[in-house]
Amino acid sequence: MSCEDEVSYHMYSFFIETRFRVLHWHPPGGKKYFTGHLRIPRFSGSARIGRYLVDLILANNEVLLLIECKCRLSESSEDLEKLRSIRDDVGFEKLKTLFLRQGASVEEAKTLMLGVGVKYIDAPIPHDFIVFETKSPDVLVTYWGSSICEEHKQRISEAARKI
Repeated sequence: MSCEDEVSYHMYSFFIETRFRVLHWHPPGGKKYFTGHLRIPRFSGSARIGRYLVDLILANNEVLLLIECKCRLSESSEDLEKLRSIRDDVGFEKLKTLFLRQGASVEEAKTLMLGVGVKYIDAPIPHDFIVFETKSPDVLVTYWGSSICEEHKQRISEAARKI
């Protein structure tokens, strides 16, 4: 199993035992979805040019959380930009509408958060991201970007407690 696959598996294994609902899990490089498959269309102007693929999508009654998985934080720059593009170009309300149309239970989510799961933190924490460092399927260490407000930190922390 590759390091990136291990991170993805650890993230999924951790979050299925929390107050988050795992709406979508697609292991990196995988050909198979292990949960519902949520599509996020990608546009250039009004023309559809494909879709965004996200590794892990979680929700609870407060937060919709999009996560990419990498072995090292230093390898995640393209994924960080992809998630920022989804946030900035698609937007939270349109994303909720897209997911609701696909049968995902996201109606109560009030905010969109972006995250990256890694095994090694070898670069600065991005200011607008939550970084989850995987130690094992049972241990996840959370680092907060500088622009993540205290209220959002509290919401994520409460939801990420094991049930």
